[in-house]
Amino acid sequence: VFHRFPVAQRNAEPCGAHRGASQLRVVQEGVMQGDAAWRVQVATTGRSLSVDVSANPYSYTHFKSVLSAESAIAPEHQILLCGPPYRAFDRSQLHDASNKDKHLFLYDRRIIQGSEADLEQLPDQSLKVPGPVKALGKPTESATTKLVAEGSPLDIALSNYELQFLHTLQNSEAYANAAEARFQLAQQMLEELRVQHRAGHGAVLNLGDHAEPLRLAFRHIEQAVTEQRTANEALLDQFLPALSALNTISLHPALEKEDLDVRTLADCVPVDKEEAWLEQCKIGHQQLYSRLETTRLNFNGIDRDARSLMESIRLPGSADSTDFSPLPDEEELEQHLSTLREIAESQKRYHSEDKEEYERVKDTVTKQLESPSSMNASTTALETCRNFEELLQRKQNRFEEWTAADRNSCNACLAVVEHKQRSTRKLGTCLQIISKLQYKIQKLHQHLSVLRTMKERQDQDFRHLEHIIYLKDAYEAFLVEVARRRSYARSFSDKIGESIETIAEFRGVEVERRERFWRHHGHHLPPIFYSWMPSLAKPPPYFSPEAPASEGALPEIQMTLPIEEPSSGAGPDADEAEGSGAFKGSVILEAEDPSEDATAHERQRQVQSQLEYENLSLKAEIHQLQAQIAKLEQRAPEAQDGSARDAQQVPPPVETSTSEKSPPPPTATGADEDASLRGTLVQLVEDVVMQPEERRMLVSTIREGFDQAFLGTLLLQIRENVQELKLRLERSSAASDQRISYGMLDVGDVALFLPTQPSPEDNQYRPFVAGGCNMFMHPQSVSAARQQNNMQKPDFVVGRIVQKENFDANEHRELHLSEDPETCWVAQVEILFSAFGPTEADPGV
Repeated sequence: VFHRFPVAQRNAEPCGAHRGASQLRVVQEGVMQGDAAWRVQVATTGRSLSVDVSANPYSYTHFKSVLSAESAIAPEHQILLCGPPYRAFDRSQLHDASNKDKHLFLYDRRIIQGSEADLEQLPDQSLKVPGPVKALGKPTESATTKLVAEGSPLDIALSNYELQFLHTLQNSEAYANAAEARFQLAQQMLEELRVQHRAGHGAVLNLGDHAEPLRLAFRHIEQAVTEQRTANEALLDQFLPALSALNTISLHPALEKEDLDVRTLADCVPVDKEEAWLEQCKIGHQQLYSRLETTRLNFNGIDRDARSLMESIRLPGSADSTDFSPLPDEEELEQHLSTLREIAESQKRYHSEDKEEYERVKDTVTKQLESPSSMNASTTALETCRNFEELLQRKQNRFEEWTAADRNSCNACLAVVEHKQRSTRKLGTCLQIISKLQYKIQKLHQHLSVLRTMKERQDQDFRHLEHIIYLKDAYEAFLVEVARRRSYARSFSDKIGESIETIAEFRGVEVERRERFWRHHGHHLPPIFYSWMPSLAKPPPYFSPEAPASEGALPEIQMTLPIEEPSSGAGPDADEAEGSGAFKGSVILEAEDPSEDATAHERQRQVQSQLEYENLSLKAEIHQLQAQIAKLEQRAPEAQDGSARDAQQVPPPVETSTSEKSPPPPTATGADEDASLRGTLVQLVEDVVMQPEERRMLVSTIREGFDQAFLGTLLLQIRENVQELKLRLERSSAASDQRISYGMLDVGDVALFLPTQPSPEDNQYRPFVAGGCNMFMHPQSVSAARQQNNMQKPDFVVGRIVQKENFDANEHRELHLSEDPETCWVAQVEILFSAFGPTEADPGV
């Protein structure tokens, strides 16, 4: 019951660090002997057991069997917690020797599953409290009894005095033994109380390890469902107005078909089914949040009880869960134990005195009885009797004192016993509460799983409502997409046509060259050459590319770019004609005219088609950005106040044409609109634009507000900067080839060669390489470097290695090596730069 779920790791101090008298001391009884012994503390009784599993130290079944024999708790009723941190003890932890330094608590499942009546009847066989001591009768025999069997009356009197002192000694011993037994029992029970207190702490901490993951899981699902509730309520409020607005949006003429009666967007959706779906979503919406409220109430109750238990074991003013409260009534128990200790020590002291006194009396009586009879002996015997009588008179109140001390000792021991019994019942009650809470935690985890499934299902259901709400924007984007794809198909066809013409010209040149070969040489070749090359006399094959038909039949929708002549001016009529299309702005959606003559302005049409395709691609990207912004705004905090943002207008595409024309009046966006789009553009400009002044100007314009004409200009500038970046990359790659290498050298690397000797006659140069290198510059390369410096020996040479060869004593006679020739290399070097004496750039070189 203490380990049903995985728990998070806890950073805890080793237990047994309590301050002062409340320190949880490790029980010294039953200390482990050998590596195979485990110390187990029984929570029910507080006893400490030493479990020796040396016979089979790696068998968990053997371990529980031995533990059952020691604790009288069957293996099926055993619950083991090891800590700190307190986790379920299983077979994997049995193999970890470090766990032997931790506390291992044993709990009885029968107590956890029992009732309150069972707790009241908990047996504790270890509590055998010694009762009050009963005074012993006077003994009839002693060491001197046989010596006075037929003696004189005076001898008999001496023997009776010895019997009285023996009687006192026997009673003193009985009271001392009882007091010591009660003190030992109370001391044992105090240690067992500490074990039980620590076992209760371990169980509560184990509960905390189950409660904390529940808190995290509930807070997570609560936050997710609450956020979803805000978004879903907005969807419910917008659904019916959006569904009604579909009746006002007419379909494009190219989409109308005779066999289908669809004229508006509302005709494209099953309105009755959508309304029925809306009602189902409302019902599911209410059920989800009703279940959330029920789960919240259950969680609050469990969390309150768990926190209450955690607070009960935490020290006041301490935030650390490892600082626990002291043992309840610690001071009172220590006082009882002190009383028992004082009484036991007092009784022990009395017993020691009585024993010494009895030994002296016995020795005196024995000597008196064994001495010969005489007048002096009788006088001495009378004197001895008077001394014995005086001693007995002084001890006359000793029995009453012992009886009172014995009664106090019994009361103190019984008080400790009652504390132990209450602690056992309290621990049982605490374990039952923990067991019930852990069962509730398990059930609540199941409820959270159901709640999570309901949320995921509702996400899917409400996602269907979004289709209707965003259908208007999706329809407008659909028209743009169809026109863009048609434009793409035309541009693709034009590019295929251009490619065919280029390939045809290339093939024509090849045909002419083959015919020229045949006229001059081919007809002189014997037939065997035609077996080697069957296509020798054949023309090159034809290439016939075809446009893919994957697009299928597209509606006849296109976006025409109005082309204005340079002489025509813009006026009110032009603005009115421009706004008569399906969209406001420079783009008009219209049905294609099948009779359009595309051959009159073919070149102009191709250029316009390419510009149109780029324009539509940009417009499609802007539509996607607007859709993302709309979804983000719907989840914004302003939506919680019930305020809905106005539907954003689709921005017109970049206006391009083949001739000059006046841009339309700019439509600046507000400072609080298109924040995501502005942020994306600013990031793009900062990443791509290289000139600082140009970058600052563009960023400032984007943040202040921009129109769609500015987007077109920005696109061109970004493309130019991308080309500049490519050129810089190429130049950087070329420059990287000139970098001097200081590592392992190979053919193609640039190296710095330095002379091995300062004398001008020496021609040996070695590369400057980290770690050294057995490579020398070829004498021919050294001669070339000297020629560049007027036959003077260069102070250094920078060159590219073009060839590496092994050292040859015959070929490289000018090189004098101190190394092993088999490990040396000689490099042919392309001289890139060399210098003799101080240079103009740096006289210190």
